Amino acid sequence: MTVICIHQPDFLPWLGFFERLKRCDIFVVLDNVQFLRRGWQNRDLIKTHTGQVWMTVPVRKKGRYHQLIREVEIDDSHDWRRKHLTTLRSAYGGTPHFKNVFESISEIYGRQQKLLIELNMDLIGYLGDMLGISVRTIRSSDLNVDSESSALLVGITKHLGGHTYLTGTGARQYLDEKEFEASGINVEWQDFTHPVYEQAHGEFVPNLSSIDCLFNCGPECRSLISDDIVR
Repeated sequence: MTVICIHQPDFLPWLGFFERLKRCDIFVVLDNVQFLRRGWQNRDLIKTHTGQVWMTVPVRKKGRYHQLIREVEIDDSHDWRRKHLTTLRSAYGGTPHFKNVFESISEIYGRQQKLLIELNMDLIGYLGDMLGISVRTIRSSDLNVDSESSALLVGITKHLGGHTYLTGTGARQYLDEKEFEASGINVEWQDFTHPVYEQAHGEFVPNLSSIDCLFNCGPECRSLISDDIVR
């Protein structure tokens, strides 16, 4: 049976994002839907000595309300990359795995990507490697499946020969399971309990960017994601 996961390419995603990738056979990068302002595609949370802080990639939005994710351009009118790296150094400079992780993130930022999806996929690739994840990855824009909402997800899953669609609990607000059932596709809901690990700056805070785990735990983060495979 083939398990399909379809998700937008988020910026520095949390551990739950990668746990889902570890459970699927094919990861479809949903890049031909509308970019959501104030969503997770250009920002995520890290932890500093003063609490949680947003790391946000500025993007060009004026007059582009209906732009697709794959079209979003990074706004380089100011040096946000240097600001991000300064923030990471201040937040995680004393963590056990700071040097190696910081060097890798700095190298990725140094590529000067023009499109947000290019930056996000570079970061997802790096984080996935560090978490021991190897999954076939396809962009939805390459599949020529023309539909919307749940019908789009069903169409992509069928196109790829998927028997199971793996999704997160956040989709319960809009996902129509009956459309999947009508096409003979099983819907599996991710049941992810965020792991607790040694974390800088006081009491543990869950659901941060997975970069927090890498700075604090390094390769040990791999053992924090379940090896169980949904079938």
